[in-house]
Amino acid sequence: MLSELEDLAREKSSDRRRELLHKLTDSFMLEPEKKTQIQMSLYDDILCKIVGQVEHSIKNEFSERIAPSPHAPKGIILKLANDSIDVAAHVLRLSPVLTDEDLIKVANNKSQEHLYAISNRKYVSERVTDVLIDKGDARVHHAVVQNDGARISDVKMPFMLSFSQKNPELLKKLQEKKAKQSQLIESLVDDLNVELKKRLADKDVIMDKDSDVFFDSLLSEEVQGRVFKDKVERLNVKLIAHKVRNNEMQPDGIFITLSNADQFMDVGMLLSELHELPADAGFEALMNTKVEPMMLLMKAAGCTERGMEAVLKMRAKRLGLPNRNDALLATFNALTPDMAHRVIRFLKIRQSAAVATADAPSSETNAA
Repeated sequence: MLSELEDLAREKSSDRRRELLHKLTDSFMLEPEKKTQIQMSLYDDILCKIVGQVEHSIKNEFSERIAPSPHAPKGIILKLANDSIDVAAHVLRLSPVLTDEDLIKVANNKSQEHLYAISNRKYVSERVTDVLIDKGDARVHHAVVQNDGARISDVKMPFMLSFSQKNPELLKKLQEKKAKQSQLIESLVDDLNVELKKRLADKDVIMDKDSDVFFDSLLSEEVQGRVFKDKVERLNVKLIAHKVRNNEMQPDGIFITLSNADQFMDVGMLLSELHELPADAGFEALMNTKVEPMMLLMKAAGCTERGMEAVLKMRAKRLGLPNRNDALLATFNALTPDMAHRVIRFLKIRQSAAVATADAPSSETNAA
């Protein structure tokens, strides 16, 4: 194998390189356990250099052949995963070598096509789908919902439910996914043995069977840390909203920062928190094809044209809308904070009245 690697490194002919790559890949995938660590490292190093020099078609073929192998060298898989999408798609969809950290890094730095490929993996953890939902476009969101192996966290579920409202089939699929995740947690609760319960209790893990904290505690301490991080992030939104309401932070700066980082979920959460609205209200305003609800929330939050423009740009990019904001900003500037606050107060009162009416016992019930 070493001599063949040396031949591959020296070879200049494209056809000969293709032939050697095929031969080495087949040999490697048939008996990976017989390769020494030195051979593996050398194989990885040379391949990383060679794939940058071969024709695109050869690189694409090689990526397709090596993608499913659980023994593929990590270096070359990472290199292929960060290549152009036709090359990267094979390993992003199929490679078991890629960890959550690897996939998250690709999702944060590569194209929507790369995110789409990741969303079609056989299994996608909540850590990864969180990033896909935050960074991905509508096509990626659809793929996450349609993929039975992609879990959606409780933190992101409200946004995805809002996203799916106008597509009955997609909404049905998402509701089924949510139910299956709950059933899985239920079954894990039922199967817990006394020893495991004691071990979790010793670690002060909240044993709530409807909570992702409980589900993730069954998987690993590392994932428990992620759940804790999600809780901290939600707490930070509350803290930011408190500081904005007390004039300790400027809303424009916050929304510009979040929008420039494409933190769609955080913008929605902050809008809801600032106005003490249901958690999904901010997401619904951002997703609404009519921009007026979002304008009201932004104006009432104390934002100026600068903050509104940043959110509009992020929203247009995420929803695939034309980025023509002059007329929208003119409408926003004509809106006064007092007017926005009055409309939001009216909507809250109307919503409270509707809830009270729905909860009130019927006359037939009273008669009984």
